Amino acid sequence: MQNQKFPLSRTNQLAAFFLVLYAIVLALCALLSEGTYGGGDSWLHFQMARFAPRHPELFLDQWGKPLYTTLACLPSQLGFIGIKFFNIACALLTAYLAFQMAKNQFTKYQWLAVVFVLSVPVYFVTMFSGLTESVFALCIMSAVYLFHRFRVMLACLVISFLPFIRSEGFLFLPLFGLLCIYYRRWWSLPFLTVGFVVFTLIGYFFLGNWNWVFGTNVYLTKPTDYGHGPWYHFFETHSATFGWAYSFFLVIAIIAFTYRLVKDFRNRELHIQFVLLFGGLVVYFTAHSYFWYKGIFGSAGLDRVMAGVGPCIGYSAFCGFQFLAKQSWMQSKLSKAILVLLVIWVFIMPRYVYAFPFKLNSFEQMEMDAINYMKENKLDQYPIYYQDPFFPTKLKKDPFDDASSLNLYQHGSKPFIPNSIIIWDSHLCPRESMLPLNVLEAHPVELLKCYSAPDIYNAQELMEVRIYLTK
Repeated sequence: MQNQKFPLSRTNQLAAFFLVLYAIVLALCALLSEGTYGGGDSWLHFQMARFAPRHPELFLDQWGKPLYTTLACLPSQLGFIGIKFFNIACALLTAYLAFQMAKNQFTKYQWLAVVFVLSVPVYFVTMFSGLTESVFALCIMSAVYLFHRFRVMLACLVISFLPFIRSEGFLFLPLFGLLCIYYRRWWSLPFLTVGFVVFTLIGYFFLGNWNWVFGTNVYLTKPTDYGHGPWYHFFETHSATFGWAYSFFLVIAIIAFTYRLVKDFRNRELHIQFVLLFGGLVVYFTAHSYFWYKGIFGSAGLDRVMAGVGPCIGYSAFCGFQFLAKQSWMQSKLSKAILVLLVIWVFIMPRYVYAFPFKLNSFEQMEMDAINYMKENKLDQYPIYYQDPFFPTKLKKDPFDDASSLNLYQHGSKPFIPNSIIIWDSHLCPRESMLPLNVLEAHPVELLKCYSAPDIYNAQELMEVRIYLTK
């Protein structure tokens, strides 16, 4: 019997082409990048995932986020490149789900969903890091896709675990609950609590604390010391997160959603686009704007938090593109040419906003010089005190083994162990460790080496990395 062949449609071929193209580009960037996006947080998430089997309490650490640490544990055993490839795989799967959804929602250009989702600038660069945003975004898109397929109960089950990847996941639960109520899927509502119940029970069994989910959440229990800013901060920085091309299509999407809601309020696909994706973006964006305005929940006004809703940005912008492409006045050759240029602008947006592959900045290069000095003089064999997780990562030390390395913030005001190395940096130690230079030098320490360079945030000032030996 002759084998039948099922050739891919042109839409599927184009989607597959761009998925492979992005996979190659992302893999090359990951391999060629010396640094990472997200700074110390990126290194610390990697360390927690890597060393969790050796220190099981890390699986329930609320800063690292339990589900993310669990999922990233295996790939992180391959080193930092392993966790980067893990995040890339999550992003590619997210784009694939967006494409599958687009095939059922639109009749033309469905393959562009891949481009729109993967090209969001702040989302693109997060893939070369150990940050949680890529897994967070995959969980959102998986739940939205399941709701789109009307697997409502399963969608609620998946989204219930979102808060254990990032705390902002709690913001999405009411949106899914709202649609469950609208469609009278009453039996699906309890599934929105499954993630909370499961992790509460796990926490009680291992920690003996029923309230560990909220009681140990560092963003609820620790006062923020990052200050605050204007409520419109994330509007001001949109060019570094969304980019102008996405901002344009998002404005069109708002017009499109308003028009379509008035015209066809009962459209299920519109509900999914407007409530779960665009609504998720609006709630998330508004919440972070408020957190930074009030200086609460550990908000530092970082642009990168928007990567968590990168696919929501991308797919909402894609809906804006689809609305434009359907208009009769957009059918002329000139209009189509303008639309093509806008799509090309979307495609190149990440490279326009960020420089990658990532190189070490002047501060990180200074830290590497200090690390090389320690290796050359065998100082890496001593126990170390540090604040920047970059140091134990590059020195191949277990940062959770007190016999090997101790975090200065956690060490507090206790005496330093004699014959240890203190790596003091002017960027993190005064603020995070509450250890200014004059306080450190009041202890019995000997300065071995000092490195300095212009401050990456203020060229008029100097940054320093100092290496001390305790006596």
